[in-house]
Amino acid sequence: QSALDAANADLDAAKQANVDAVAKLDAAKQAVKNAESAKAAADVELANAKAAKDTADAAVIAAQQKVDEAQAKLDSADAQLKQGAIGFFRAMGADDAVNIILNAKYAGKTEVGNSKDATSLDNMLNAIRWMKSVNDYRKSVGLSELQVTYKLIAGAIADANYSDTVLDHARQYNFAENLAWNYGIDPSGQWIEQEKGFFDKATEALYGVTGLVGKDAYDFYAKNGVAINHWIANNCRWENGSSGTVGHYMNIINPELAVMGMATCTKGTMSGLQTQCYTAEISGWSGSGWNTNPISVDEYEQKLTSYINGLKNAKSALGAAKADLASKKQAAAGAAATVQQKQVAVDSAQAGVDAAKQGVADAQRAVDAAKADLASKQQGVTDAQTELDAAKSDLEAANAAVDTAKSTVQQKQVAFDAANAAVTTAQSKLDSAKADTEAKQQDVMDANADLAKFFQDVADAKKALDTAKSVHDAAAADQVEKATVLAAAEQKADATARALADAQRA
Repeated sequence: QSALDAANADLDAAKQANVDAVAKLDAAKQAVKNAESAKAAADVELANAKAAKDTADAAVIAAQQKVDEAQAKLDSADAQLKQGAIGFFRAMGADDAVNIILNAKYAGKTEVGNSKDATSLDNMLNAIRWMKSVNDYRKSVGLSELQVTYKLIAGAIADANYSDTVLDHARQYNFAENLAWNYGIDPSGQWIEQEKGFFDKATEALYGVTGLVGKDAYDFYAKNGVAINHWIANNCRWENGSSGTVGHYMNIINPELAVMGMATCTKGTMSGLQTQCYTAEISGWSGSGWNTNPISVDEYEQKLTSYINGLKNAKSALGAAKADLASKKQAAAGAAATVQQKQVAVDSAQAGVDAAKQGVADAQRAVDAAKADLASKQQGVTDAQTELDAAKSDLEAANAAVDTAKSTVQQKQVAFDAANAAVTTAQSKLDSAKADTEAKQQDVMDANADLAKFFQDVADAKKALDTAKSVHDAAAADQVEKATVLAAAEQKADATARALADAQRA
């Protein structure tokens, strides 16, 4: 019985182990699902990070291209800035203006790239002031404002560079021209204020006329110019002592003029004097070649300023492009780092999936082992029950043997008692025979023979009794042993039965 109880206890433990193993298997399967979900999420984040990195890398490539373009523009801009008017006119598509400068009779006086040459962009900008000054005066006396042409500006540049070395006109081209030499002041003071003063003095002295301006002054001069010029030559002097003139003034107030050009050369070849050159032309066919494609002074200033700023901004544009490239590279590096982080997360998630799957495999093996152990323990209960049943059968057989032995002992005891009684009877006969020895000698001999036989019977009966007792003792010992085995088998059977019942309930 104890063996059965032990088997049932083992079965109970196996059932609980099986329940625990199944629970762990379920938990492991859920862990796999969780790990696979985490892996899927990590894959999405990695894909997004890679897409962001691709975008960032593309932005770096685009930014690098912009840097390269900006660098090329800067390299070109530096060279183009040194080209001065040549570069500007080419950018404006005014190749004829370029030819006027480069193919002039005294082209050797022009030094392209010299910041003080009339072709320098700074001097071109500086000359715009004098253009505006001319127009301001014309407007103040009722005359139209003059427009500008690139060809007249180019002619003024070529002549200004020549007149920087000679106090005279170059006469390279056929247009109206004013020259002034000073130390950077507005030439209008020389061309307008001083010469108008000469003109006013002459008209008053010669004709008693005063206050003539604009078209009226020009028309009056057109009729009386010879006399006026003669009077001024004899009565008016420039600061340097030379005879006065009014030709520059007339080139400013001529009502038929439509376009102009202006240039300044600041080389100061002659005692530091700067040279300003004003060129002008009338409208219509007679001024053709110089008055085509006119633009306002403001438009010219805007085009020149934009051109210069565009070239000068090339450096800042390169700096901005480099800063943008650095920013894009930093963003790309961040995106790459993010991809690396996400890849680590994906690898970690995959490791989690693998570990979870291994956990399922381990849990499944544990379940299989628990089931096998449960089956083994169930078989143990069955075996214990079988042993118990066999022990009970052996006990019953032992009890039967004991009963048989007891019956045999009783039978032998009866035989023994009968033998003893026979001995007693034989002894009585012997005694009786001895008393009657002589008479009964034969009887004595017979009695002795009977007595001997009876003694033998007693001995045989005693032997049989001893044998029966030995059988009885052996049967009794076997009975005790079988009872012990039976008790153990019953315990084992009881334990196995309980384990089986629990397993069936589970």
